[in-house]
Amino acid sequence: MVSFRRRKKSLAMEEKKVSGEPQIGKNPDGEEIKVTDRRRISLDGERQAGGEGEAEEPSLKPAFVQELEARARAAEQKVQEIQSRFEQLKSQLQRETDETRQRLNKAADERARREKVDFISSLLPVADNLNRAIAAAESGGSLDVLLNGVKGTAAGFENATGIVAIRYAKEVGVPRWEKDPDVVAFEELRKKFLPTVDPDNTIAFAGYGQVASMAEILRRCGDDLTRANVLKHATTLAGFHSPYFLDGVNFSYTPDDYTPMKTLFISQFNGKDWDISDKPVTE
Repeated sequence: MVSFRRRKKSLAMEEKKVSGEPQIGKNPDGEEIKVTDRRRISLDGERQAGGEGEAEEPSLKPAFVQELEARARAAEQKVQEIQSRFEQLKSQLQRETDETRQRLNKAADERARREKVDFISSLLPVADNLNRAIAAAESGGSLDVLLNGVKGTAAGFENATGIVAIRYAKEVGVPRWEKDPDVVAFEELRKKFLPTVDPDNTIAFAGYGQVASMAEILRRCGDDLTRANVLKHATTLAGFHSPYFLDGVNFSYTPDDYTPMKTLFISQFNGKDWDISDKPVTE
C-alpha cells in the first residue's frame, strides 16, 4: 500500500514538472520550497537541453500587423516596378517625339526651300535686266538701252506676280498675324523662356504647335502611357487644331491614313506679299 502511494506521488510530481507548474518540495528543516521548471518543451514532448539548439524567437507582433507589413512591402515593390516602367516609357516617348519633330522640321524646311527656289527663279530675269540697265548706264550707252533695261526689270516683277503656292500655317513676326491669339500666346512664351529666339522664327513657332499637339495626345492617354495607347490617340487626332495651323486647317490622322492634313489654303504672290484665299481647299 505504501509503495502504491509513493508511486502515485512520484507520477504527480513528474506531471507538474512537465506542465511547468510550480513544484513544492521540502528542505531539511521541513519548510516547503516552490520550484518552477522553466525548461522548454519541444512539440514531440522532449525537453530541449540548453546547448542542443536554439529555437526561433516567436514573433511578438499581432497577426494583422504582420499582414499589413507584408502588404506594405508588396505595395512598395509594385510602386518601384511602376516607376521603372514609367521611366522606360518616358524615355521611349521622348525619343519618338524627337524623331517626329525632326521629320516635321525637315518637311517644313523642304517646303520652304522649294517655295524660295521657285520665287528666286522667277526673279532671276529681273536681276538680269537690272544688271543690263546698270551696265548700259556705266558704259555711256544710249537712253534707249537704259530704258529697255528698266522696263525689263519692271516686267520681271510683273512676271513674279501671281505665283501660286499652298499654305496651311501662320507666321510670326509679320503684321498679318500679330494679334492672332495663338501667335500672341507664343510670343509671350518666347519672351519668358526663349528670349534669344528671334521674334520672326517661324520654325520655333512650328515647334510650339508640335508641343501643343503632343500635349493633347498625352491628355487623351490619361494614366495609360503605353506605346499602344499613345499610338492609338496619335492616329485618331483627326479634327484637332494646332495653334500653328491657319484657322480651318486641322489634323486628319486616322488609324488607316497617316496624312497629316487634307485641307489647305491657296496663296498667291502679289508682288509684295502673299494673298491667302478666303476659303480652304479640301481634298
